[in-house]
Amino acid sequence: MDGDKIILKNEKNEIITLKPNSLRSESAAQLNIQQQRVLFYAIYKAQTDKNSVSFTKKEIEQRFDADFGSFKNLTEVCTTLRMFGIDTIDESSDKIIAMNAFEYISYNQGIFKFKFSQSFLPALNEQKQFLQLA
Repeated sequence: MDGDKIILKNEKNEIITLKPNSLRSESAAQLNIQQQRVLFYAIYKAQTDKNSVSFTKKEIEQRFDADFGSFKNLTEVCTTLRMFGIDTIDESSDKIIAMNAFEYISYNQGIFKFKFSQSFLPALNEQKQFLQLA
């Protein structure tokens, strides 16, 4: 994985590059840096298993050279990501699409497990702009 870039291939074999702090969504503005890192690492890991991923706390801490903190901090990461999603609102075409990213999130004895909702990863492939925070 190249430092700031996470690559995700779609069914047409186009490459979409997700850069941390570059997904555009109203709900994204509520993610802190730890939550962003967990989200993007889960998306990166989904390249090998489309709908569910798992990784250890130690693995992600080593990847980002960061301490993910106490159990209380990890509780906040998981509960906030549980509600994370993408909203597409286009008043001119009378269209609203809202979806959560995850069907299931767990953290148990140092292991994160995520199951993406069936619609989320394909929706990322259709987006041309991604999550951006100031």
